[in-house]
Amino acid sequence: MSMDLLLLGAGGMIALIAAGIVAILSPGGIVSLIAAGALAMLGVLEFCFARAVFDLAATGRTEWFVNSLALSLPVSALWVLLAATLGRTRGSRGIGAWRFYLLFQALLAAGVATYAFFRVDRAPEAPGEVFHLHGVDWAILAAILLNLILLAAKFEATHLSLPPRRRETFRPALLGVLGCSGLLSYLIFSMLATGRVDVGDIGASAAPASLLSFLLAASLIRGRIGEARAPEDRLPATATTSLLIAVGYVTWTAILLWLTRSAGMRLAEGLLWITVGGVVVGVTALTVSNRLRRKLDLFLDPVWFEPRAVRRMAAKGADAPLASAASLEDLCRLIPENARALADVDPVTLFLADPAERCFRAVGSTIAPGPGVVIPDREPLPMELRRARRPIRLTGRSDDLEYVGIYVENAEQIAACSAVCAVPILGDEGLMGFLLCGSRGTARQLHGEELVLLNLVSRDYAERLERLQRETARSRPL
Repeated sequence: MSMDLLLLGAGGMIALIAAGIVAILSPGGIVSLIAAGALAMLGVLEFCFARAVFDLAATGRTEWFVNSLALSLPVSALWVLLAATLGRTRGSRGIGAWRFYLLFQALLAAGVATYAFFRVDRAPEAPGEVFHLHGVDWAILAAILLNLILLAAKFEATHLSLPPRRRETFRPALLGVLGCSGLLSYLIFSMLATGRVDVGDIGASAAPASLLSFLLAASLIRGRIGEARAPEDRLPATATTSLLIAVGYVTWTAILLWLTRSAGMRLAEGLLWITVGGVVVGVTALTVSNRLRRKLDLFLDPVWFEPRAVRRMAAKGADAPLASAASLEDLCRLIPENARALADVDPVTLFLADPAERCFRAVGSTIAPGPGVVIPDREPLPMELRRARRPIRLTGRSDDLEYVGIYVENAEQIAACSAVCAVPILGDEGLMGFLLCGSRGTARQLHGEELVLLNLVSRDYAERLERLQRETARSRPL
């Protein structure tokens, strides 16, 4: 018990100190103030739970546990507000559709506060190390669980939408949020499943909360993520891996509870049936679904191939041939040649955005003469590249429902470039261009290593293109 109190007290103190440091030193304006408020409320919540644990051990009373649960709901909603304000687009005024969800959370929090204030005091429990859930406690925990899932998904979506150089500074905060949200979600689901809250679980929650306080403060102060801005075509929270994993975990656990309680199975039997059923369903889905196979490749390819791709880039000196580009036209001519030599793909055609005409034009190619191809920026291929933010394989299969719009509306441009994949070039303001690449010889698709390599080198292309575009704009007469 004393160790749990020590952990909660230390966690609360760390969060309050981090809040003060962020409020004083972070340059992010309103975002930093919201972050400081979220950290301060997290610290207060840790102290409230410490008081609840102390009262349970000393007298068996649970009033402070009810108060702490009631406070947890607006605290989690405040963290969702922070996630919604981080990395907003440059032209945004407010937090968009998130305001409706946060208004709902505010009304819910007001209702819970009213319940906590006017509640009839519960009979004291036997002094010990377990709180039991009653009445509204279940709904409060379910609402907090939903906030944690959305918080993790929104942080991940912001991280993936930021320019590459901003992602490095945002990553510590993302790791802290994912780690803390993951552990707390697991603990809350365990509480909902068992109807009890162990004091040890409450004490254990202080460690990831303390780590989150430290990592978020570091990102806000040194990384200046409060000033970060995402492009207009930012990734939505609904397209993140965090949300997919959370929904899958909740569904899996709900089925397990149903099997063990309604079907009269033991826990081991339920786990066995769910595992066997999950494997069968997963293999079947991967067999028939192109979309699922692509998502699996998107997750696994960097894990398997990125180390080799990095070594390959270093061995071939990826950026050396591009250093001689003295103008934007030179760079547009050199990039396709560089991609062909580096990744062993051919042909390669470079498309750049034309803001005036709202389209992407072919500005360089290994095809001679170059294809005079134009793709409007609202057609399926650019739209999918904005959404995926990763290279995509173009199989041309009529049963590929996810990409059928590309194969119908952009078939002429893909055929003109003999392309089997598309590689986005992402700048500070979103999709600034892309490569359409073919495969050498008789191969119909590129290997995962080539796709990862092209994705890595596209970041260097983006930096060089942006620099020369800025220089070109400055050199034009007013």
